[in-house]
Amino acid sequence: MAEREKIQATIYQIDLTLFETSDFEYVVDAIIKKAKEGNLDFKEDKLVTNTFGEHTIRIFHCVKTNPPKWSGFLKKILAENAVLANCINSTHSFICFVNYKKQIFVTCGGLGNFAVQRFVSQNFGMEILVRLFQKNDKVVKAIQDRGVTGIILGQTKYYRGDQRLSDENEFGKVYKQVQAELSTPILTKIFGFKHDELKRNVSGCLAKNSFQITKAIDFDTLLRLIDRFIEILKKDGNFTLNKVTQIVKKGAHNTKLIDELDDFLVEHLYNECINDREPDFDFCHPEFDKFLTASGYSLELDAEDPIPLEAPLSLAQVISVLKKNDTLLIDDKFQYKHSVLQRIIKAVDDEGNPLTQGSVLEHLHGEITCNKNTYFLIDGFWYKIHPDFIEDLNQGCKDLLFQAWTDGLIKETFDLKKRESTFNEKFLGKKNTFVFDSITPENIEACDILKYDDTNVYLIHVKKGFNNSLRDLAAQVAIAAKRLE
Repeated sequence: MAEREKIQATIYQIDLTLFETSDFEYVVDAIIKKAKEGNLDFKEDKLVTNTFGEHTIRIFHCVKTNPPKWSGFLKKILAENAVLANCINSTHSFICFVNYKKQIFVTCGGLGNFAVQRFVSQNFGMEILVRLFQKNDKVVKAIQDRGVTGIILGQTKYYRGDQRLSDENEFGKVYKQVQAELSTPILTKIFGFKHDELKRNVSGCLAKNSFQITKAIDFDTLLRLIDRFIEILKKDGNFTLNKVTQIVKKGAHNTKLIDELDDFLVEHLYNECINDREPDFDFCHPEFDKFLTASGYSLELDAEDPIPLEAPLSLAQVISVLKKNDTLLIDDKFQYKHSVLQRIIKAVDDEGNPLTQGSVLEHLHGEITCNKNTYFLIDGFWYKIHPDFIEDLNQGCKDLLFQAWTDGLIKETFDLKKRESTFNEKFLGKKNTFVFDSITPENIEACDILKYDDTNVYLIHVKKGFNNSLRDLAAQVAIAAKRLE
């Protein structure tokens, strides 16, 4: 078979819990309708036949045209009839939906992934992964995680040799992407490849919210892999990779909980907005590596005239831009949700090609406490924490306090209605005490309060609140300690 008939296909599974019915036609039409609302005008294309055995297939195409990002830069020196003065870039995209045994899978190219991302199962690739390997198998080539605790938002690590997943039990991490090696037995016995199709003893795979075998395949092989995915997912996982669980819309209880969390979040963000406070949330696209290294960002007020944004992005900046353009509507939380949270943010490369795209809400990550329970919003989805996660956290804090706690060092009380600086002022003029609040040489605050005796010097950092601000405190302490050392 000609190599041009093969690609390295990325396969997604549609999360049917997001729809009122699992009917194939209904689900596909709903996704395409939503894509058109986001200025991606996908239209259905013709198939050579409507018969694909047990599979039902629908395919859509889209063409986006726009002048290159650099065209304005050259405008003053080009003649009106110059080639570069009139060139237009075209991006052709496709989405291919495959229905098999009441499950819907998707593969796409170009801008197609932007249209389907919000509708795919966020754990699909990982669920395949934990059924293919044991936790101690040395197969991992790279891993990407998100930080639930600590100062690291996210990171991708590449290994010189093969790594075990059991070695990746870092506290407070949510593993979002794993690159691993598939052995010949897995490729042949589980995925059905023939030995003469394999040029090497191993092939790579990339597991995240999708699954990709890093080997070029044709369309018939794509359908075969979908068949195998169905069988793989029937088995129990060999281990649990993450200590957080996504709350999916299965059952009346979870559906009600998600609706309650969504409403609570909008209410919280709205209250912070009308009180002119920056909410305690990280601002980043789920594909943080692409987003954070992008060359430019824009907020879509009008598809034809997006407004540029400056890095680092924040919700406060988005609100400020909307306000300057007289499009900020915040009479109530419904207006706030639609005029702010549902705006689209795009990140592009040097050539103006889109790298990431999503609503403002999909760029917010953080934690909330609702009905005395803690939930994390990560990549637009709600997660709850496994009990052993909390146990590990409590034990770590207990050990730390046992080693470092000093009774009697500070007896003054902190009035939460007042500022940190007000508390720090209580120590001015006290014996064996210095106050360094707001003294920041090289933009580093060594501490807020310094106390000393004959044998010890105590560097005390003061932080109001016990929430995500502790991440800032952790960074502040680490930077200060390194500089002082």
